[in-house]
Amino acid sequence: MDKIYKDLKYSDSNECILDIYATDKSNKTIVYIHGGGLESSDKTSFHEIYEFGISVISINYRMYPSAKYPDFLEDSAIALKWVYDNSEKYKYGNDIYIFGSSAGAYIAMMLCFDNKWLAFNGLKSTDFAGFIYDSPQPTDHFNVLREKGIDIKKVIIDEYSPLFYVEEKVYPPMMIVTYQNDILGRLEQNKMASKLLEAYKIPHEFYVFEGCHCSGEILNENGDFLLNEPLLKFVFKKI
Repeated sequence: MDKIYKDLKYSDSNECILDIYATDKSNKTIVYIHGGGLESSDKTSFHEIYEFGISVISINYRMYPSAKYPDFLEDSAIALKWVYDNSEKYKYGNDIYIFGSSAGAYIAMMLCFDNKWLAFNGLKSTDFAGFIYDSPQPTDHFNVLREKGIDIKKVIIDEYSPLFYVEEKVYPPMMIVTYQNDILGRLEQNKMASKLLEAYKIPHEFYVFEGCHCSGEILNENGDFLLNEPLLKFVFKKI
C-alpha cells in the first residue's frame, strides 16, 4: 500500500519539514536533497519517482539569507537521522540512498566526506546504502564563499569543501553525475573530484551526461522532477 505524508517536522525549525511517499513495492528508499544554491527551491520535487516502486523522502532545510553555514548541513544530518529511525513507523524501505541535486549534492557530499555532521546524530555514512551526487560543487559552495566575503568565482578547497575531507577509508557506494554544458567550472571540478577519489582508491562511479546543469532531472507538465532515461536506468540498476 502506498501512503503519502506531507510537511512532517523533523526538527524544531519551521523550515525543517519533509514529505514521505512510501510504497511497499520495494525495500529501497531515496532521500532527496533539493538544489537551488542553498537559497531557493524546496522539497516539492522529484517525488514522482516513487511511482516506479521506490519510496521517496524529500526534505527542506534552512537556507540563505536567514540561514548561515553550517545550518543546512546540520538540518540535513538531523533529517537523515529522522529518516533512519522512522522507516518502520511510516512503512518505507530501510535500504536508504541519498540523492542530492546541485546544492543538495554539495550537502550530501559534505555529509558523506565530513562525517562529523552524521556523527553528531549517531550515524556514519556507511549506515546508508549509497550516495548519488547530481552536479555537485565539490569545492567551497559559491554561496558559502559569498557568506565569507570571497569572490564567488574562486575555486577553494578548505574545511567548507567536501574534497577537503577525502581520505583513504571505507565509504558507501557513490555516483557522481555532471554534464557537458554544466554550470561554468562544474564539469572540471567534478572531473577533479573523481580523480581525487581515484588517487585515494575510493570506489565510485562517475558519469558525464549530455545536457546542461542537472538536466538528468527534467520537469514534467506539473513542475515535478523526473529522471532522464540514462540516470533512471542507472538508479534502478543500482538500487
